[in-house]
Amino acid sequence: MVSLLEAVEYAEQTSGDYWEFAVELDRLTSYGLTFNDFRWLVRSQYVEHQCEVTLERDDGRAFRPTGDLTFPDRTCFVLTTSGVEFARSYCAIASNERTHPSETGQNGAENGAGNATQDVSPKNEIAAKMILLPQWDSERRMLRFNGVAVKEFRWTAHNQEAVLSAFQEEDWPARIDDPLPPHAEQDSKRRLSDTIKCLNRKQVNPILHFRGDGTGEGVVWEHIADRSRSRTH
Repeated sequence: MVSLLEAVEYAEQTSGDYWEFAVELDRLTSYGLTFNDFRWLVRSQYVEHQCEVTLERDDGRAFRPTGDLTFPDRTCFVLTTSGVEFARSYCAIASNERTHPSETGQNGAENGAGNATQDVSPKNEIAAKMILLPQWDSERRMLRFNGVAVKEFRWTAHNQEAVLSAFQEEDWPARIDDPLPPHAEQDSKRRLSDTIKCLNRKQVNPILHFRGDGTGEGVVWEHIADRSRSRTH
């Protein structure tokens, strides 16, 4: 849901119309969404869609209505009011589960909000596809986020690759324990700190940030846009 929510935020920040920042069909299908997912979202009144007919000489974006359950190549989507509420609540729950997995597991049955990502209902399956997480391809030795290359290793970097592999194996929680094996001749906290600094250097597209957890024994990752947003609130 992140890309659709970003469109809403951009519109609100610029006092613009949601349709000025409508999200393209191709972008959403890249997250694994199917046409039946779109149909469910439409029938649930979480999204609206139209076909973009903007020409190069046009000052703004232009759209024309299509059938409610048909999606031509240039279809774009925006969240409805109820869709914004659903997306924000789901993203908050998913973020809390990544940060405090034990707490949501214990409290979910009591407050009804926990374990959203464990629920196999269509609502949560579709929303889960739209929560953006990094992807570490160990064979190509490439880190990507939302289809964009973040970092590529031309030469072996054992420590950095070990950290990325650990994140990938655990499905990118907000924090992981230091995955580097102990070494008698190295200070483990200093080694982890140096590894984190290297992860942040020479990114092709600097959209991810890694940092220590404050104990010297864990690593935290953040999307730079989310990091900047949290500092402004």
